[in-house]
Amino acid sequence: MAGIEGREDYQRPEYHRSAPVDPVEKLVEQVGWEDALDQINANLEQHPDDQEARRRATLIVKLHDENEKVKLIKVKLIKDKLQH
Repeated sequence: MAGIEGREDYQRPEYHRSAPVDPVEKLVEQVGWEDALDQINANLEQHPDDQEARRRATLIVKLHDENEKVKLIKVKLIKDKLQH
């Protein structure tokens, strides 16, 4: 791995991804959770039978749930530290 340590792109998380970033993930990165949820919800309301709209809605719900779990764990760790 000589030479990689100094490369700036090696430090970025995208460098280590083996799978391409889904458009839903890109949307969340670009506009934030609230706007992404609003946009995907509006699209699903307009196209309730569209398979892609349903896939994106399912994925953002899953990503949101995972994100919330991570935040809860981090908050619990902080609370535990404050109690000592």
